[in-house]
Amino acid sequence: MTDLTPILQAVRQAAQLCQEVQQRHVVRSDKAGHEPVTIADYGSQAIICRALKQAFPQDGVMAEESGKQFIELVPPPERAYIINLVGQILGEHITEAQMVDWLDHGKDVETARLWVIDPIDGTKGFLGQRHYVNAVGVLQDRRPVGGVIAAPAYPG
Repeated sequence: MTDLTPILQAVRQAAQLCQEVQQRHVVRSDKAGHEPVTIADYGSQAIICRALKQAFPQDGVMAEESGKQFIELVPPPERAYIINLVGQILGEHITEAQMVDWLDHGKDVETARLWVIDPIDGTKGFLGQRHYVNAVGVLQDRRPVGGVIAAPAYPG
């Protein structure tokens, strides 16, 4: 059984980041196909992928966002804001290069264990100040064996 403790902590941090962005600084971009994406999507995924890189460095990752997309779609002031916020939540100074590296960690790596990340499932709900979740699942030999979900906007 995979120990989800480091991922649980990362998902909690991602939820904290989402709440802070939602309260102070929601700016939307559109990916190809006109799907909405926010800086909170990138920040959440970076935090989760950083934890995966530290705890499970050889594992594959399937995630929605990419470092290239982050650089191309997010204007420099927004990139600086989310990089700074990720650093504050992690308690360390981080660089744009680290952020991009974390966003792309484990992509296109075929392994028996694969992590599936949706940094904000329900981006439209996030944008509308409604419900959304931060979701991480783990597959072993293509079978689901665990996961962690946070619902930051859920009352209670």
